[in-house]
Amino acid sequence: MGRRGQVARLYNASMDRRSAFRALVLGAAVTVLLLGAGPTGAATYQAHDTLYIIADPGARAEAVLAGLTTHASLAVDVYYWLGMSQVARQSWKQGAETFAAGAAIDAKHRLNETLTYHTARALLQDGQLQAATEKFDDLLRKWPDSAVADESWLGKLQAARKSVAEGKR
Repeated sequence: MGRRGQVARLYNASMDRRSAFRALVLGAAVTVLLLGAGPTGAATYQAHDTLYIIADPGARAEAVLAGLTTHASLAVDVYYWLGMSQVARQSWKQGAETFAAGAAIDAKHRLNETLTYHTARALLQDGQLQAATEKFDDLLRKWPDSAVADESWLGKLQAARKSVAEGKR
């Protein structure tokens, strides 16, 4: 089945859902399958923003995405979207685990930098300060000129501040 067929299958699977859910599925599917794009560009940001707008992003979106995690050419992209859905629900630990699992699939995948960053952010939000700092360090070591390098330094500072506030340092 080609990319267009995959998009059509996802679209048909989402037709009985609310329109916001359909927008999420279509936005992610069009971006990943047709454009082959990572988390950049207007279509991707639209789908990303939908995760934060829809009232129930959890079970239905994650069920559709989880079914695609075994798809060889889509798995890393699907883990990205699944993780974004989880952090949208503030399931920080689950999101961190999902992002890390996606990054572990292919060390050279175009999304690894992004997955590493989101893993670190989710760990920070979950209160796993040492693990978050290590992920930020990992990102800065592997991708020192990253688009998220400044945000990674900020994340390290936030982790240190929280650590001091909690009396851990």
